[in-house]
Amino acid sequence: MVATDRSRPDPYRARLLRSTFEISALSDVVEAISVATDVESRLYVERFSTGWRWSLVHAGGGYPLLRIAARFLDVDYHTIQIGFRTVGGVAIRCAAGTANVEPADPLARVGRAACCASHPATPPRTTVARP
Repeated sequence: MVATDRSRPDPYRARLLRSTFEISALSDVVEAISVATDVESRLYVERFSTGWRWSLVHAGGGYPLLRIAARFLDVDYHTIQIGFRTVGGVAIRCAAGTANVEPADPLARVGRAACCASHPATPPRTTVARP
């Protein structure tokens, strides 16, 4: 059996996970989602006028989301920290230190999502993916 270093994230998956923080091209988000759906069945996607953003999700809050992110990165969950916010009753990843924003209706809403200071005025269409 080959030992793996689970203290460092898989570089390919770490690159894919960057599109949870940054507004990205649709092709980048689709690639990340295709990898994530190998294991996960629920994901969150936001559409902005300038691109897309996605996230792993969990209805149980930050700790289960941390475990899911660690599994995605193929790393021990003790070695990472994540920021999260709650949208439509599920925890999603966002940059650490950002506000917890609860949209009025995440399934049909079009408006501002103040996830982080670098995207406060970008109008997204917010969607919660359900199995």
